[in-house]
Amino acid sequence: AANAVAAGPASASPMAASPMAASVAAAGPMVGVPMAGGAAAASVPSFRLDVMPIFFRAGCNAGTCHGAAKGKDGFMLSLFGYDPAGDYHRIVNDIAGRRVNVAVPERSLLLRKAIGKVPHTGGELFKAESVYYRTLRDWIAAGAPDDVGNVPDTTGLELSSESLVFEGRKTESQVRVFAHQSDGSKRDVTHLAMFHSNNPSIAAIDQNGRVSVGVAAGDTHVFARYSRFAIAASVIVLKPDNFVWPNPAA
Repeated sequence: AANAVAAGPASASPMAASPMAASVAAAGPMVGVPMAGGAAAASVPSFRLDVMPIFFRAGCNAGTCHGAAKGKDGFMLSLFGYDPAGDYHRIVNDIAGRRVNVAVPERSLLLRKAIGKVPHTGGELFKAESVYYRTLRDWIAAGAPDDVGNVPDTTGLELSSESLVFEGRKTESQVRVFAHQSDGSKRDVTHLAMFHSNNPSIAAIDQNGRVSVGVAAGDTHVFARYSRFAIAASVIVLKPDNFVWPNPAA
């Protein structure tokens, strides 16, 4: 029977910034997961754990966008979110009442530009029905609070599978990404991670972490990035076995 073979969880190490950020600029609605802090904190998203990862996923704080040394179009974010305190100040306190409008969240420029309601050099980043929009809107509606106390930091990543083998009729497999936090917790951040394949002609991976077989057999790697970490899974695609044993006449 055809199958995708998954090995144990993989580990990750810090990786330098990559231009892969630009590839998710048009990310659409995604399946959400509970926000940081569990049920008690789910009503108020965390700026560092729920809001900032959206900027990373959408490519907002990449070097080609607002993460550039001088920002872009009058708005600057720290590259890949290395300075959350500075980002919070620039988002909430600069252009007070416009970029973030706590009285009428839907009129916040942060939201209107992201869904393409007003001109935006980066175009539409996600839909109003997406988990990204809902998270940002809920955070703004709660008063756009900064985090209080120590916020767990991401210390590494783990994949649901460190290797995949495709053979026979199996052509797809889902990979999930988990972030290990400094407080010992683990979060599913698949919807906030970015994905990339070394060779899409062998195996591609979409923005949801779904791996699919390409047009060629061989081996490659697919990557996931979140926070300052990157992690890879090996993929092997075997050629279809069309061999038929001969049945000579007796």
